Amino acid sequence: MKTVSFDFDGTLQRQDVQDYAMSIKDCHKLIIVTHRMPFLSYRDIFQVAAKIGIPKESIYFVHKSGKVKFFQKHPVALHLDNNYFIVLEIRKKAQVMALDVSSFNWRSEANKILL
Repeated sequence: MKTVSFDFDGTLQRQDVQDYAMSIKDCHKLIIVTHRMPFLSYRDIFQVAAKIGIPKESIYFVHKSGKVKFFQKHPVALHLDNNYFIVLEIRKKAQVMALDVSSFNWRSEANKILL
């Protein structure tokens, strides 16, 4: 079982990404890593997480510390994000495989990584 991380805004908000998460949830541990601030109420994140089956303790609000620092301490097999520049930064500085869900083949690339 591998750990797969999802950004929320612009990524796990999308139905196709939610469908992908649902399709892999029985084989992999799913987490959410978002730049949002941790002390605010985010009903949308918690609703989507519950729908997919991601527990609240698997939602990480990294805000100012950033995703790179998070992944340097908590490596995952794959991170899915909608920001190309964050994807590149995670790959380079955290040495975590990250994919941009804006690319046309992100799903097939993700499946290759998770084999």
